[in-house]
Amino acid sequence: MSVPYAVFETDRGWVGLAATPDGLIRSVLPVSQRESAERNLIIPETAFNRLTRPPDEAVRLLSAYYRGEPVDLSAVVLDLTGCSPFDRRVYAVLIDVGRGTVITYGEAARRVGSPGAARAVGGAMSRNPLPPFIPCHRVVGGDGRMVGFSTEGGVALKRLLLQIEGVCFRGDRIIS
Repeated sequence: MSVPYAVFETDRGWVGLAATPDGLIRSVLPVSQRESAERNLIIPETAFNRLTRPPDEAVRLLSAYYRGEPVDLSAVVLDLTGCSPFDRRVYAVLIDVGRGTVITYGEAARRVGSPGAARAVGGAMSRNPLPPFIPCHRVVGGDGRMVGFSTEGGVALKRLLLQIEGVCFRGDRIIS
C-alpha cells in the first residue's frame, strides 16, 4: 500500500508534501534527513482521512524551485482548511509577494488591513502550513535583516531561499 504523501530529496535536502482533493495541505522545507521530513509533515486530524497523493506537478515545481529554477509556485492549489481567517489573509498577501522581492512584517500587516499587527503576522507565518508555496521567507525585519524563521536551518535557510530567488545581501542585510 502506498503512502498518501510524498517525501523526496531535492538539491537542498529532504522535503515533504501532503494533499487533499482540495489541494496541497502541508509542505516541509528542506531538512537533512528523510525521517525529519516525514516527522515534520504534520497532517491535521480533520484532513487525515481525505489525504491523496500530491500532484506530480507540485513535486516537479518544488524540485525545480530548489534547483534554483524560476518557477511559479503560486499556481499550485492550496487547501487552507484549519487556518484562521487572519492567517488566510496573511497567506494571501504573502502569495502576492513576487519571487526575488521582500516585504517587512509591518508592510505585511498594513496589506492585511491590520497596521500595527506585525507580531500577529509573524505568528501567522510561524504557523504557515505550506512553505515555500506560501513564501513566508520573503518577509524581513524593518531594517532589511533576516529575522524570525522557525525551521531546521533557521535564518540561514531563509537567506538561502532568498538567494535562490536572486536576492542579494551585504552582510546580514538585503541590498536588492
